[in-house]
Amino acid sequence: MHNKGKEDKKLMFDSETLFCCLLGGLLGALVGQGMRRIRMLRHVGQIRAARSLYGRYALLLGGAALCAMGGQLALLGVNGMLHLGTALPLHLCSLMGVLLYPALRCGSRRLWEISLYLGVPGGMGALLFPSILSCDQPMLMAFCFHLLHCTVVIGPWLPLSLGWRPRPSGAAVAFGFLFLHACVALSLNHLAGTNYLFLNLPVAGTPLAALGGGSHGAYVASLGAMAAALLSLEGLLAARALRRWPESFPLPLNWREALDRGRHMG
Repeated sequence: MHNKGKEDKKLMFDSETLFCCLLGGLLGALVGQGMRRIRMLRHVGQIRAARSLYGRYALLLGGAALCAMGGQLALLGVNGMLHLGTALPLHLCSLMGVLLYPALRCGSRRLWEISLYLGVPGGMGALLFPSILSCDQPMLMAFCFHLLHCTVVIGPWLPLSLGWRPRPSGAAVAFGFLFLHACVALSLNHLAGTNYLFLNLPVAGTPLAALGGGSHGAYVASLGAMAAALLSLEGLLAARALRRWPESFPLPLNWREALDRGRHMG
């Protein structure tokens, strides 16, 4: 019986891994094709069509992230697991899911760079080492989990099709944002006994578990050092990419920014 349980668990893990690869591949192919079409429209001078297509893809990705989060909350509510420790979007990928559509559409370069520098590695880590809450609808929960993290990983790349490029200094801004977010999560964790950002307890079976052997202070400090090292590496990669593929006449992310730019030029 014990071996049968281990085999069932392994089979479920393999099926979730396969599903994650298929979902990520399909979403990546869809967005990649859209980015290719947007770039093509830009190059032939069809700016209005390029912006319109970009807006539809931004709405698709932002809406998918919010629907995935809503589905998770609904499942938690049905299973009696919705409480202060699970309801708030204070895990990194949940927050990036909430911010995805504004990052793609509001025209703020800093917000977009935060989404790119934090959402992509955070989402990748969650997909590689998933921590999915157990419930009576495991496949639905797994679908919502993987959909959220796939959109968080793929969505921030969309502005590249409009000619935008992340600045290396954006990595420092992202670290400052993460620090403030961690302060909020630590405060709530201390007051309410929650575990947002996994700052109280590491998740078993993930690389974070290797950092949790010492004191709580050492664990939090090691998480901060790991985040600083990762963001520094991202900044270096962005600097190298910017030298090779410089930003060229980027289009505004929304119509209001385009009108403001037109008035300024006029």
